[in-house]
Amino acid sequence: MLEIAKAIVLWLFYLPAIYMSGSLFNRWIKEDDPVIKGIFYYAFGLGLWGMWIVVIGTVGCLYSWSAYAGILCFSLLGLRSLQGFPKWLGEIAESVFLTPTNKFGTYTRIVFAVTMLISFLACFAPEIANDSLAYHLYLPKMFIKNHSVLPLFFDEKSWRSLFMEELFVFPLFFKSIPAAILFHWTTIFFLIIAMIRVFQKHTAHYETALFLSTIFWLTPTLFNQASISYSDGGVALFTFLGFYFFINGKIQSSLRDCFLSGILLGISIGCKWLTLQFILASYLWLGLDALFYKKWKKNFALIMINSVGIFLTASYWFIRNTIMTGSPLYPLFTHKFGSTGLYAEQKFATIGVTKNLFNFFALPFLASFQPMPFNQYHWIGPLYTLLVPCAAWGAFKNPKARPYFFISFVVTALWFLSAQDIRFLLSIFPLMLLSCVYGFNDLRERFNSKILHPISVVCLLALFGYLALGIRHYRAQLIYLIKHESREVFLRHYDRAYPAAEWINQHLPAHAVIFNANEVHHLYFKPRLIDAWMFYRIYRNRPDWNEATLITLLKQQGVTHILRNEIIPASSKGGSNLYPFLDNLLKNSAKTEFLTEIRSQNIRESQYVYTVYRLK
Repeated sequence: MLEIAKAIVLWLFYLPAIYMSGSLFNRWIKEDDPVIKGIFYYAFGLGLWGMWIVVIGTVGCLYSWSAYAGILCFSLLGLRSLQGFPKWLGEIAESVFLTPTNKFGTYTRIVFAVTMLISFLACFAPEIANDSLAYHLYLPKMFIKNHSVLPLFFDEKSWRSLFMEELFVFPLFFKSIPAAILFHWTTIFFLIIAMIRVFQKHTAHYETALFLSTIFWLTPTLFNQASISYSDGGVALFTFLGFYFFINGKIQSSLRDCFLSGILLGISIGCKWLTLQFILASYLWLGLDALFYKKWKKNFALIMINSVGIFLTASYWFIRNTIMTGSPLYPLFTHKFGSTGLYAEQKFATIGVTKNLFNFFALPFLASFQPMPFNQYHWIGPLYTLLVPCAAWGAFKNPKARPYFFISFVVTALWFLSAQDIRFLLSIFPLMLLSCVYGFNDLRERFNSKILHPISVVCLLALFGYLALGIRHYRAQLIYLIKHESREVFLRHYDRAYPAAEWINQHLPAHAVIFNANEVHHLYFKPRLIDAWMFYRIYRNRPDWNEATLITLLKQQGVTHILRNEIIPASSKGGSNLYPFLDNLLKNSAKTEFLTEIRSQNIRESQYVYTVYRLK
């Protein structure tokens, strides 16, 4: 309960403070809808907070006092907007839950409210998601320990853009993982609210706006990660709001809106590099618009000013990597830039279906009913098989929908040709659904209520089906909260590495350096970890690569202990010759000392055996 209370107290401070920080952009945000304007405040406030961590962390001044001094200054500068904060929250509640509606809207609202409550409560359970344990929370923890956000040499993920992870630093100063998770949850919550308001603007039909936004919210790809510390919610929020400004800038020939769009899209790139695909698609749309309507000067100016905004908030990640490695996209595609070290061997190249025209146009069906190739852990559900054709129909019938559908189509094509993990496509779903809004409108006008009634029943059944799936997904977290289970017991059941982390934390000194062979769940280990696979990928091209070289390199890095997961065969690591060397070293009693063997106690997935050695 103390952990829950701490997270709630932190967010009673964070939420208004982020709002006040973002209100510093008030003079440039020309938006009539007070709900959407407040969400822009929130997005820009997150942007200021994240960039502040980047600045102080890059110069090695990442301390609790410096981090909170900065956001306190931002909040005080925007203090005048505090009086509007309660009113904004009231307008959100009124617009979503108090707007007069019919039975369809009432049932949709009930499902929306119940699932929001479930996901909110699940935020207070211990973190057990794979990527969160691997790096989303582990890296911010290490940033705090090092007082720096510069990459960890032997951690591949630390070289990527990590904007959301910079935000997680704030609550981790107080060792509050639930408060860090709430950063991600709130980005998704405000994204859904923004979608409802924007869709309602375009359709003037509350029930359609609420239903399509709720469908996106309950898409398992999104809902299943709402209560964990991932970054996809931030990507989707900043991309959607950025494109909202982008479209306004295009329609109104507003350089100001295009610049603000660039700021938000740059932050989205800071969350995940794949947003670059979205930028390319947007500029292609402006280029075609210039070609067909002879608007070269106007559209070129919009692109240039938008690029300036993107450069301000996204360039840091690429400049940093270029200075440190010679490659702006390190550790991706390093062979393209003449860098040494990692190759472009990414597992994403093996994800997905064969790249041909048939599979591309069959994607809505394949992703819905054959999700295994696209990462089955992030299923989109069955409804998009119907919603994608509806979006295409909306674009065909109404020119206003065409930019949204065109950009969704182009980004999907780029995604199809690169990394076919369905989670990476999440940020274009709101745009596709915005095109779907126009398709719904046209169909509603064409058919009478006798035909629409059974369609509404099917839609509601789908929503309640999603509700059941959501309860099932978060059942472990809900049982933990209801029964007040022990945190340690819960983690032993759902994090395979937790027993090993417990033993190491209790028996090894805090200054120990562990050579970690195979385990990616890093969060609950206190000593410094050196990833063995990354270590091997960096040093494997040495002409003198052998067992003696391995020992020398380990000692140079200050390694004191070795953690080995003996269940995973070396062949699963692509035929690496690291592990034969390592296993020979572990058998050599003159070089290493066996300390203990620890068996995992997880009740999901396969169990593992960990062995710990001391390097002599």
